[in-house]
Amino acid sequence: MNINKGAKMTIAAMIYAKTGISKNEYLKLRGFDFNALSNGYVSKKMMAVLDADGIDWRNADDAKISGGRCGVMFHVKSGLVQAPGQKPVSVDEYLEQKNGV
Repeated sequence: MNINKGAKMTIAAMIYAKTGISKNEYLKLRGFDFNALSNGYVSKKMMAVLDADGIDWRNADDAKISGGRCGVMFHVKSGLVQAPGQKPVSVDEYLEQKNGV
């Protein structure tokens, strides 16, 4: 399959490019709920499955991981942090806001 390196790739597009099946079929085959990759959020379990299947999800344009129970999301490719109810900011700006510097 020919993948345009300059094109934006979502996790769903990466799954399709690697496996030839839709994201929902992939999730079903791997035993996950169809909401498992909702809005690009990647859980620890999903990380392990994607890594094992050779899917480079860390370079997906929509990949996000959680910062824990505080509800903060880290936008992996862009390096931005988004706290609940706030716009995304750089990691440095987030740390300054959090530490009150």
